[in-house]
Amino acid sequence: MIASISISAVVAAYARGIVGQTPEQLGLVLDRLPLQGPVTLAEATILLNELTQLKGIKIGVATRFFAVMRPDLFVSVNNGSNPQLAKILGGREVTAVKQYIALLRDVWATEWQQSDKPADKDEALLWQLRAALLDSALYESV
Repeated sequence: MIASISISAVVAAYARGIVGQTPEQLGLVLDRLPLQGPVTLAEATILLNELTQLKGIKIGVATRFFAVMRPDLFVSVNNGSNPQLAKILGGREVTAVKQYIALLRDVWATEWQQSDKPADKDEALLWQLRAALLDSALYESV
């Protein structure tokens, strides 16, 4: 457990360094993620593959960026949500882009994800955050 915390801390610190010192590396990829409208699985795959090629950016960090930018479409995958996601995905934790895209395919196929934006202001806010909310529903403290 301590080793995984240390590794996670090192990866997170490196990712923070990229954000703080060379944000243009991330910006070149993240700026191509549409802030509105549809995003295809193919587009998401390309961008996630590019992000995870950057040193220190693993699927967890990349999906956090995506979920912050588009909480209507993307869920953050992390050590706290991965055990529950594995139960949903037949025992496979999400550790790579290919697995994350499979998760998105399932999430995007749900009735809730495909529903029209509600007229009610509070319901509309939740609707705009619907994919990212999965993390809070699945998260277990680690």
